[in-house]
Amino acid sequence: MINDNLKSVAAMKRAEAHPNVVLISDWDKYTSAEYTVAEQASNLDLLCTPLNEAAFTEGIFNNTDPSKIPPGLQSGCVPTNGSSEVIKVDASQEWVSLNFISAASSKAVVVSVDQHPLWVYAVDGVYIKPQLADTLFLYNGERYSAMVRLNQTPGDYTIRVANNLPDQLISGFATLSYKNGTYTNGSIPYINYGGNNVSAAVQALDQTLLVPYNEPPPAATADSTYILNLGRFGANWKWSMNNRTAYNLTQDDKSPLLFNPNSADALNPDDTIRTQNSTWVDIIMQVNVAPENPAQPPHPVHKHSNKAYLIGNGNGVFNYSSVAEAMEHIPQSFNLETASLRDSFVTPAILFGPAWIAIRYFVQNPGAFFLHCHIQTHLSGGMALTIMDGVDAWPEVPPQYLRGNGLGYV
Repeated sequence: MINDNLKSVAAMKRAEAHPNVVLISDWDKYTSAEYTVAEQASNLDLLCTPLNEAAFTEGIFNNTDPSKIPPGLQSGCVPTNGSSEVIKVDASQEWVSLNFISAASSKAVVVSVDQHPLWVYAVDGVYIKPQLADTLFLYNGERYSAMVRLNQTPGDYTIRVANNLPDQLISGFATLSYKNGTYTNGSIPYINYGGNNVSAAVQALDQTLLVPYNEPPPAATADSTYILNLGRFGANWKWSMNNRTAYNLTQDDKSPLLFNPNSADALNPDDTIRTQNSTWVDIIMQVNVAPENPAQPPHPVHKHSNKAYLIGNGNGVFNYSSVAEAMEHIPQSFNLETASLRDSFVTPAILFGPAWIAIRYFVQNPGAFFLHCHIQTHLSGGMALTIMDGVDAWPEVPPQYLRGNGLGYV
């Protein structure tokens, strides 16, 4: 409970009904297609950081050519002076709701509002038991909703968005501006330009305590288990969700799998997971260390369609056929009572050893849905597959969509 005062509750309901959307993105003058061309030409997994040949020569794929990188993509970044967003608030309303959406292609950011703690009340569109934090960390594709109490001296307070990955030191800013504000002495930050806390008193959002509000826990066991091995696949820039194939984005140009769930593409076990309706499914995402994967960054994996519970994580190789078997040996690695319920899941960054996460969901929305890494270059490089949910209860596609897009166009 954030506050049980009836007036405050009414104010929070008003704020939630009229949220301020804070869309966070990382702009680049090069398009994703141009990044793909540069990565293929140089055989490098490109990030906007000074090029270190040892760091970018990933394991056995060492036939790299940095000269093929276009100028300004990897180095020589030039700052711009763009406009700054201002979110206007009225202290008489007592509360404001901020909906943070990460539309970043490669950056992972820390967010804070100077002198205004955040009551985080929803994650990926799911209500949680509210948690108070000064900062929150957003990976690509994640969404967080937060209540902010408007109880400071009316004035201007800086909203800070800082990249917290080692690839580039960069921040963006906006302003939370009170109506009739007079405070202009400069607000006191929780984080610095690099996204680091300015003091030990700063409290970050605890990602392990994102407990769903008024949601039942997942089933005690699953009906089926799929183990995916995430990593590079034959080149520095090429990625796979299952260590068997890299998803080819030209699949998007073919007839949708929704139209023909028994086509060759829909039945390809290298590109698809096929499930039965009204069953519980576990997906284990294993991130390995190998000659071709001496290290891997976090992979923010996004699941389309309904949400899933993050039920477990651990270090090492998942050497089990199911979560039930694993729980007999490593029960401390699982949480079925207060598991978070969301549609974005971040695998651990690995440098010295493998690691894994486990999600569980109930199949209740038959159709073809994407499972993919939300880092743009990893998605372009093939880190994706299709979940064919509920193949035994496949929906009937309306004829107008089979012939076109439902609007009369063919």
